[in-house]
Amino acid sequence: MKKRNFLLIACCVAVGILAEWLLVDHTFGLNVVLFATLYYCLFYWQMKGKRLMNRKIGFLLMFSILFLALNYFLYWNIVLYLLNLIILPGLIIVHCVLITRKKRVDWNSFGFIGYMFTFTCQWIAFAISRLLVPKKIFASRMQVQSYRTLKMIVLGIFISLPLVFFTGLLLMSADSHFAQLVELLPLQMLDFSIGDELARLAFILIVSLLLYSFVRILRRNHTSYSTQKRDNEVKWEGIIVITVLISLNGLYALFTFVQFQYFFSDTLISGLTYADYARRGFFELIVVTLINWTIVVAVIKTMDMKSKKMNAIINALLSLLVGMSGIMLYSAGMRLTLYEEAYGFTMARILAHAFMVWIGVILTFTFIKIWYKSLSLSRFYIISTLVFYSALNIVDLNRLIVQKNLDRYQETEKLDLFYLQQISAAGTLGLIELYEENPDMPGLKEALIQEKVEAEKNKESWQSSNLVRKQEREALKDLEIR
Repeated sequence: MKKRNFLLIACCVAVGILAEWLLVDHTFGLNVVLFATLYYCLFYWQMKGKRLMNRKIGFLLMFSILFLALNYFLYWNIVLYLLNLIILPGLIIVHCVLITRKKRVDWNSFGFIGYMFTFTCQWIAFAISRLLVPKKIFASRMQVQSYRTLKMIVLGIFISLPLVFFTGLLLMSADSHFAQLVELLPLQMLDFSIGDELARLAFILIVSLLLYSFVRILRRNHTSYSTQKRDNEVKWEGIIVITVLISLNGLYALFTFVQFQYFFSDTLISGLTYADYARRGFFELIVVTLINWTIVVAVIKTMDMKSKKMNAIINALLSLLVGMSGIMLYSAGMRLTLYEEAYGFTMARILAHAFMVWIGVILTFTFIKIWYKSLSLSRFYIISTLVFYSALNIVDLNRLIVQKNLDRYQETEKLDLFYLQQISAAGTLGLIELYEENPDMPGLKEALIQEKVEAEKNKESWQSSNLVRKQEREALKDLEIR
């Protein structure tokens, strides 16, 4: 075995041991940042001297990974907590693959998805092949009969373990003295805690194997996927496209006329309550906007432009469709705002606002793309999505929700105490702030007493350190409930 590979195995096992110490039996917090740092130290050490490619998208991915990891340490948002369990490892894998390829990768094409799938299959196959290495080593260095005998002994041990375990339990139940003798064994072989130790050992071995195989396969030179364009791409006739766009724009023009009555008159008050208006049609408008965006992108990608005149007509109709979509998006945002004024702010409603902002940015760039064909839609969509999601992770959304609800309480004296209590540590901090201003609010004192008791019970390890939860514990400790 090469010295470099031997050192890599040793380092991967060390990182696996540290991963077990940092992550197992601990809530994610500071430990995520530390483990990501450990991994990248190992990664860049192994890639020392190797020319890294795709640096621009690599830097963007690196910052996104940093923001996602820091979210576990800075804030406590259960939605992003769960999403990042999948997205964060995925971004790390994509980042490492992109910057270690020998050639520049067309990462904004559908071919890259297939390439990543192929790479993942190769990674798993390589990891499985490493499991067979000890067998090959023993088989090559031992005589056939000796190797066969050793294999039978190992097989016999695996067969006997469950038999000895269950038989021992029966004997312990039958004789108390035998049970006491077994309990005094130095290794306590029949203690159920041994299962926990085996699980920890398995975790270390799996992490070490995955890290080793991943870094090894990254060091290889892979053939890039094919970027040849297909000759049989579907092309739409201009007359068909114009007919469809005129029909859609006519329908949306009528809808827009009705919406402007709501924007600039009192028609809403005489017909519907604000809550009814806000509840009706929000998701439908979002879906229609997404359908329109899909139609615009499909026409841009598949339109067969035969003449400048037809090209200008289609571009004008597409621009009008994007404008109508913007009006529908604004209408959906207005409905959501009215609903929040009536029922308060929640994580789902704040995320819906953020999603609409992202759609607005996407529509704006798509409008520009209609008239400037040289721009890349897929590249902008991927970059804007990364920036958007990274921004969600670096902003304390829970604190924003709490502040919005407290401001609403100052105006309407309406507040959902139960929701603030459940949202996170930021919700508890908001309740403490409210208690200092209005200690006589019904239910507030009882909620804070409950939070104070829970904080005293739950002790947090340093691996799970989280700044917001730390602020919550300190605030509850200093709080004097009258």
